[in-house]
Amino acid sequence: MEVGVAESRVRQLLIEIHELQQLAEAATRQATALENEATGLANIVRAYVDTFPTLESLLGNSSVPGPGGEAPRGAEAVRLILQAEPDREWFVSELVNELRERDWLPDSDNPANAVRTALERLISSETSDIRKSRTPYNKVVYSYSPDYEPDAPNEPTAANDTPGSPQTYDYGEEPF
Repeated sequence: MEVGVAESRVRQLLIEIHELQQLAEAATRQATALENEATGLANIVRAYVDTFPTLESLLGNSSVPGPGGEAPRGAEAVRLILQAEPDREWFVSELVNELRERDWLPDSDNPANAVRTALERLISSETSDIRKSRTPYNKVVYSYSPDYEPDAPNEPTAANDTPGSPQTYDYGEEPF
C-alpha cells in the first residue's frame, strides 16, 4: 500500500469517526430526554399508587421510583416485591435477582446479606404481614400474607403442614 492510499483512508476514517461521534451525542441527548419523560410518567404512576395503595400490584416488575422520585431502598424495596405477589414464597436469592432486575439492588459488597437484614427488620415489626418459613427441604423462604398473624397457633408452614400446630423455626442452624 502506498502512503497516498493510506493517507486517503485515514482521512476517510477520521470523517466517519466525527460523524459517529455526532450521532452518539445526538443519541445521548435523545436518551436523556426519553429518560426524563419516563421519570415524569413514573412519578405520575407513583402518585396514583401512593393515593390508591391497592394499585401497587399493577406495578409487577416495573421499576417505578418510590416516594420522592427515587427507587425504593432496603426493607421498603423488599416489601414492595413481596406484596406484589401475596403468598408467593421467595428465597433470598430470588429477591436479590428481582431487586437487580428492577434496578433496586442495594449498593453492597454482599447484597444477599443486605436483603436478609431488610427481611428481618420487616419480620420483627409488630404489625408485620411478612412471613418467614421453611420449605420441606429446610430452606428459608419469605412471603407476604395480608392476613398473617405471627402468634396465630393454626398457621400451617411448609415444614409443619398440620393446622393447629405452632409455627417453629430452628434458629440453631444457619438458615441461608
